Amino acid sequence: MAALLYPIHFSDFDGLVLWACGGDGEFKRDGQLKCGVTRLTTIQKIQLPVIPTERRVKFAILCAKKVCADARWNAWADRWLSGEDRSREAAESAWVAAESAMNRETEAAAEAALAAISKREIRSARAAWSAVRLNGLGLDLIAIAEEACK
Repeated sequence: MAALLYPIHFSDFDGLVLWACGGDGEFKRDGQLKCGVTRLTTIQKIQLPVIPTERRVKFAILCAKKVCADARWNAWADRWLSGEDRSREAAESAWVAAESAMNRETEAAAEAALAAISKREIRSARAAWSAVRLNGLGLDLIAIAEEACK
């Protein structure tokens, strides 16, 4: 999750460090994205996995599909996911459709379409975050990430 969503929190990739840790004591969780313990020991640095842009866009689209019911946008998303149409023009049309609806439901859809257009990591992460904000804790980001990285 950190490798997929870090662009939301970090603008400087060079400063990003991941750690394998061990913890004990009281364990607390805030959804799927945050957890903590009262005692933590760092074990080793972990190299940030390289996730290809295509997988990041797939993750964004899969997250948005969980919360967006717009038929035109979903038709584009299905064509993108199947590989049938990944053209910039189709993605731009999907983005315009989502933006013109201008509601919370299509915020994630618009970001996912922009991720397909711009191929920027921040757009993919924002799409996922928009879907989480809309759906709350009911969105299984881990399962969606696993599907996106197949």
